Amino acid sequence: MQTFPLRRPVAAFFCVLALGACSRAENPPVMQADLRAVTLVSAEPSFGEKLPDMGYEPLSFAANYPGTVRVHALMWQMPEPVVTAAREFRSPGAKPQNATLLVAPLPTPPPAADAALVKSFYRNVLGSEVPVFPPKGRLPADVRVQAWTFVVPKVLDASRKLREKNIAVVFNPVAMSSPMFGDHKVIAIRAPDGVLVELVELAAN
Repeated sequence: MQTFPLRRPVAAFFCVLALGACSRAENPPVMQADLRAVTLVSAEPSFGEKLPDMGYEPLSFAANYPGTVRVHALMWQMPEPVVTAAREFRSPGAKPQNATLLVAPLPTPPPAADAALVKSFYRNVLGSEVPVFPPKGRLPADVRVQAWTFVVPKVLDASRKLREKNIAVVFNPVAMSSPMFGDHKVIAIRAPDGVLVELVELAAN
């Protein structure tokens, strides 16, 4: 299975959006996506001990997914040792259901984005409200959302629709297997606030 993506450089911390996709609330969304996971970066390793208090149960997986590590390192722009040491959590009744924690120095924050533009992006591109984590309260200052993961029916259809709307795909489709999602395909775009948005197509089984 292919595990090496065709990756395009990201020129800025924003998504190139068609005016029609982001400014007209009456338009149907480009796609209907389901929020499934969040990837967090914490400068403090002990933050993982706080996730169970938020309802997230630690999971253990065999460390035999080297191809996944390489892909995630490229997609998340993180060193491979950081990705290898990632901790996984799950809360079946929560949105998002899954959480991945990376321990690393925090990346440089992107410029502040207009809240209305961010809301319009999620609503008109993904058919979603702006995701938040945790659902109640706020993240500590030394923890940041690196990526949101949404499930879509077909990655290639999503890619085509995004390009038709001039929405930049910053990580081209790649097939991979991970302990959290099994066999799947993924592409990525970037929200106006700089957060990576992964679009995942799960295998039929």
